[in-house]
Amino acid sequence: RRLHVNADARRGLLKAEVVTAGGEKIPGYTCSECHGITGNGFELPISWSRRSDLQELAGQTVRLRFYLREARLYSFRLRGGRPS
Repeated sequence: RRLHVNADARRGLLKAEVVTAGGEKIPGYTCSECHGITGNGFELPISWSRRSDLQELAGQTVRLRFYLREARLYSFRLRGGRPS
């Protein structure tokens, strides 16, 4: 599954990281590894340095943490894969 956002980051930056239910950072999905969004649009894909989807986290309870600098996040969703 891929994480997509509807956002406006034309003047700034939007990044995301995935953490455990307890708030621990998950290696490979940290903010520093995230390719930031700097544009404006719908269904903008979020990816990380070595990962483009969340498939390896299937079945785990995780939380998403978003970092915004002069940006607006309107919505997010997971796309693709089979629903669980």
